[in-house]
Amino acid sequence: MSNKSRRLYRLHDIEKMLVFFPIFFILLLSIISFLVASFILDFNKNSQLDLISQRAKLQSSYENNKKLLDYVDNNLNKVHTYFKNIEKKLMFNVAQIRGTINGLSAQNNHPTVAQLTPYLESVERQEHIHFVIFEKNTYNVIYGLNTLKNIQKLIFNNYNNPRSLQLTILYISSQGDKSSFYWKNDDTKSIQVNYFELDKKTDWFIGAFSITDNLKKFTAKTLFHAIGKETSTQAHQYFYFYDYNERYFFNIFNQKKWHSIKDVLPKLSPKEAHMIQRINQKQSRENTLFKNFYDFYQYSFGVGIKTKHHQIVDRYLAEKKKIQQVFQHRKTLVGVIILIFTVIFLIASVSFSNFIKKVFSSYNKRFENKNRLLQIWKERYELAIIASNDGLWDINFKTGKIFFSNTWLEMFGYKRGDIDSYDAWLELIHKDDRDNVEKIMSEHKRGLRDHFIAEYRIKTKLNRYRWVLSRGKIFYDEKHQQERLVMMAMNIVDRKRIEKTLDDTWLLMREGDIVLFRWNNDAYLTVTFASESIAKFGYVPDDLLQQSMMYTDIIYKDDLPIVMQSLQEHIANHQEGFSCIYRILKKGTQELRWVFSHAIFIKDDFGNVTALYGYIYDITAIKQSEQELELKVKDEVAKNIAKDKLLVQQNKLAAMGEMIGAIAHQWRQPLNNISLILHFIRDNYDNQKLSHDMISNYIDKGKKQIDYMSHTIDDFRNFYKPSKERATFDLKKTLLAIKEIASSDLDTKAFNIQIDIEEATLCSFENEFKQAILNIISNAKDAISQKLEKDKTFQGIIDIFGRQHHDSYEIIIANNAGAIKEDIMDRMFEPYFTTKFEKQGTGIGLYMTKMIIENSMLGTIEVHNIEEGVEFKVILPTQEES
Repeated sequence: MSNKSRRLYRLHDIEKMLVFFPIFFILLLSIISFLVASFILDFNKNSQLDLISQRAKLQSSYENNKKLLDYVDNNLNKVHTYFKNIEKKLMFNVAQIRGTINGLSAQNNHPTVAQLTPYLESVERQEHIHFVIFEKNTYNVIYGLNTLKNIQKLIFNNYNNPRSLQLTILYISSQGDKSSFYWKNDDTKSIQVNYFELDKKTDWFIGAFSITDNLKKFTAKTLFHAIGKETSTQAHQYFYFYDYNERYFFNIFNQKKWHSIKDVLPKLSPKEAHMIQRINQKQSRENTLFKNFYDFYQYSFGVGIKTKHHQIVDRYLAEKKKIQQVFQHRKTLVGVIILIFTVIFLIASVSFSNFIKKVFSSYNKRFENKNRLLQIWKERYELAIIASNDGLWDINFKTGKIFFSNTWLEMFGYKRGDIDSYDAWLELIHKDDRDNVEKIMSEHKRGLRDHFIAEYRIKTKLNRYRWVLSRGKIFYDEKHQQERLVMMAMNIVDRKRIEKTLDDTWLLMREGDIVLFRWNNDAYLTVTFASESIAKFGYVPDDLLQQSMMYTDIIYKDDLPIVMQSLQEHIANHQEGFSCIYRILKKGTQELRWVFSHAIFIKDDFGNVTALYGYIYDITAIKQSEQELELKVKDEVAKNIAKDKLLVQQNKLAAMGEMIGAIAHQWRQPLNNISLILHFIRDNYDNQKLSHDMISNYIDKGKKQIDYMSHTIDDFRNFYKPSKERATFDLKKTLLAIKEIASSDLDTKAFNIQIDIEEATLCSFENEFKQAILNIISNAKDAISQKLEKDKTFQGIIDIFGRQHHDSYEIIIANNAGAIKEDIMDRMFEPYFTTKFEKQGTGIGLYMTKMIIENSMLGTIEVHNIEEGVEFKVILPTQEES
């Protein structure tokens, strides 16, 4: 049977390709170049136009907000001026009353209310105000009791409680002479102004109260009146008013008319409508500046500004037009340049084509002649290719002789002559491979195969089998009879071993937790390969390979943006690979499985990432373990918080004990005095020497002692009361109060507390600060007491220094009770650590001090030995944290 002919490209065919392909390529390249250049120019043009538009909108928004704030400030200043004028009026009325009192004092040493009442009532009717007069020392209300009760109800929400009335008067008198107040009622949105002066001749506090003004209505009236004055002829801006209780707009369309929200919302932009909805839902809790709208939250109305027809943006139309003209000119210039280069390359291509035609025409005939000679040597060339391989053998069908090369014999351990026929060779083939070898040989003999190619196992001299790859061909004589068979055997044991390893690896991947993937780098991570082990997640490879679903469909929706963003960042950063942890959905269920994914990037010749090759690994069990660990950590943190609360309670109990001891010390002398008074009364009564004046005198003395004891309780109670929120307090006054408390039970002959403090204020928790400093002083007192037990002549000194620095305040508390051992100093701030077991020390005082200074007040505390004792240094920030 003749060999099948193959179509070979002749020189004529190559000539056509070289002539026409350059022309086609030049035209295609020109079109693509023009399209790409046009796209780039249009993109740059649109980017610049968008930038101009955004800049115009931002400028317009900034100008509108500034004008709106100026408008609101101006009108609020009018409201403020109105109430300042009322305050001046009240000052004048009080001055009139004081003048009247001075006039009456000239006639009578002490004028009465009855003398003043007609004049007070006359002024109240004429000026529409109310007067209040009460005594400075007794707080007895002389005039205007009902007015004061109204203030009492505003403060304490009751009207007839005498104690509340006394506290109200006490608060007013505490503000001192020439003081004014603004009493606001948040429920009614009203305000009342009053002014008080102290008349020193009569020791009366004289005050004047304005009538109650509706602050909301006055503010709205001021803003509304200002909008009414605005002319509608402004170029492009106007103000409007919105009442979101009644849900009505005024001047929303610059028509000086009211419109309901139902009529207005359809005509607003989406952003304006969303802002109005937020206001109606009361999402803000204070006066807030939205975009082009100022919300008076407490009054349930707001003022906005609108701009018509985007006229601010239209300022930049000329610049936009100029940019469009520039880019149109650039596009035309690029088109002309591309056209010129295209024409030049076409002319050069035509010239080159003519030259190629001449060259190929002369060589075409010469190659056709040589092709005939190549056909003759074809069979010899094939035989040489086969013979160049490792193991060669052939058999001559006519003579029956068989020949094996030395390489073949050495490969299997045989000697020449051990195999002398074709059948002997066939017997060496493994029985499982023999039928296939005979089948392939038969097909080659019948012309169904051009070559004999087969893999099989051959028995070696050592009675073992070795894999080989054999390739051979039957050659025919002139009569087309089979003449000889030439075969080559290649040792493929190593390759078979690798294939076996690969098969085992593939089986492991199919049955294990690892799933191999190959993804395209596109928006859907299209899968082009998936291993069988994807069945662990309920899928089969064809689900993704046939694109019935995409890989992005099986990634949990909450994790997909993170995965895609991380992938793009790794590509943008020119990384070689990509790793990520996310969740995927198990097919047919809502079950989520955590996976760890790793892939390497496959790039084209231009360095672009075209695909990813990697795997995913199920780590759900690891994630569950992490969650269990997180729960355990939270549980331990909760336990520690409970322990800290217990420490705080114990410190409070310890402080309470100290407070009771201090109160007992302060009460000791008053109780002795009261006892002496009672004995004196009893003795004089028995002797019948007790008069009514004496009884009154000693009752007054006893009452003073009892009042002193009551004030003592109030002082200590306020001292230990916890501060609920930060407040500004005077550091010097606070430290002096601490000294007074700490000195209450000291033997002044043996103790001396010295203070040298600079003036400063601090915004923090005052009572917690007092407790912290008192804990340090208490420890110093204990140390001095211990030294006094050993040396009765010892004079204990506690020095307290306070210095203001740039942004902090430094407090130093030092004592001369001796140094502390280093091992004790290292542990003195630990909870429950104490060296005073015999005195029932709790060991939490200094621990709580450190917590208050460092955690609550954001400061630092240090302790170290000095020459004669110990020094504590506390540094507190005076600038409030932002």
